Amino acid sequence: MKECRFYFGSFGKDKLDSLLWAYRFKVYRNRDRDMIAYRVLYQLADYVKKLSGFEQYLYSGKHAGFRVDLDKESIVPMSISGGICGTIEVSFNNLGIIRKRVRVGVYDIDSGHSIYEGLILRRKLMPCEDLSSEMPRISLPRRAVLVTLIEDHVKYSTLGLSLFGRVEKTLLPGEKDEDSGVECGNDEVCVIVTPISPYLRLPFKIFSHYINEYGLNKALVVEADADLTNIELRTLHSLHLTLKFLEGSTTDIDHMLKSVEEAIAIAEALQYT
Repeated sequence: MKECRFYFGSFGKDKLDSLLWAYRFKVYRNRDRDMIAYRVLYQLADYVKKLSGFEQYLYSGKHAGFRVDLDKESIVPMSISGGICGTIEVSFNNLGIIRKRVRVGVYDIDSGHSIYEGLILRRKLMPCEDLSSEMPRISLPRRAVLVTLIEDHVKYSTLGLSLFGRVEKTLLPGEKDEDSGVECGNDEVCVIVTPISPYLRLPFKIFSHYINEYGLNKALVVEADADLTNIELRTLHSLHLTLKFLEGSTTDIDHMLKSVEEAIAIAEALQYT
């Protein structure tokens, strides 16, 4: 009854209401920015025709990646000399995205060398990496990634068998991880991907079973953020109700309101660092 009275039985807004309702709308706008990688992947799938098409482009010896302009709805393969190897460059002025770089790669799944609740991924150096004096571009540790099995009948990564994880470790050519015993060859880079949360272990087990059952060994790996919209909105809902029906002095409520404003300001500042 408290929720019904709060949402449907109240009129007018005080400073707290205005602040938290404004932040709810910011959550949706931030979601559009955070989920931009999925929108780009969907459009790129139409361009490369199927998931295996990413490997054909990245290892063709002609292209370093893709440049996607969502305002113009244009996709242009980046030449080896004119782009950063293994990246998708995204621009979308409507959301204030001038140039967002998303790392992308096609990896072999090392099913012969397994670790507990994780994946070991390897890929050969791309032609643009062989010709460059720079270090290979692989996702940084702790970075969130979308891993999708490459199957001939699957065109869109979000419709294929995929999981969301985080990069636990990255290995450059010739490096070895003492903890897992994974050793990277001189002509490849390696990535260890683990669940982003203890509650997301099951997808890794299903993924491993599917790999072993059907003999699939290639995956498209793209940096992508998780959709935390529902969690954020539920948190704001609980915070709003708690503060709204908080019994205390005016000084206490003002202090809580100031704390909320400061927390929101810090969260917004961290988002763009």
